[in-house]
Amino acid sequence: MTAARWIGASIPLLLLTAAAALAAMLHAEQRQTRRRQARTAEQHARLVGAQPPLSPPPRLHQGERPMPTRQFTRNELSNIGVPPEDPEYIEYDDDLLADEPVSTLKYTALRRCVFRAPDDGRTYAVEYEAQLDVGDYEVGEYSPDDHGWHGDIVEGVEVEGREVLVTRWLPVEETDRA
Repeated sequence: MTAARWIGASIPLLLLTAAAALAAMLHAEQRQTRRRQARTAEQHARLVGAQPPLSPPPRLHQGERPMPTRQFTRNELSNIGVPPEDPEYIEYDDDLLADEPVSTLKYTALRRCVFRAPDDGRTYAVEYEAQLDVGDYEVGEYSPDDHGWHGDIVEGVEVEGREVLVTRWLPVEETDRA
């Protein structure tokens, strides 16, 4: 292979690598900007003595009721053990009831931890970001800052355990056809 042909073949790979690096830098810059904005709003609220701006209430469908929620501080959640160090550790804790995967983001896993609040005995769920455990070299050892929580207050939704009927599609066996 001639040098010109080798250089011509490697240009698209070089462009893809540069585009991926730019996208990662943009993503990091956007996260830092969101954190700065949240910190600025909190600092302003402390100086003025007002509450930081709240997000608009979620839109409800017809006949739907708002979910009961409770606000926890990070210290309260930490004392309860939320989020757990490992999702498998919940079986050894009386207050942690479940830790479920919700979604996979680009560099983190979005999870939901269900726990019993020791002060009122009710069960709540909070979502948090955790490190991906896929062994992918592109993800690396990235650990999310502050579990994806912005600010000192984390909102938990009151939940209850219910049995739900689930339909699963399984392969047909020969004995079922007869």
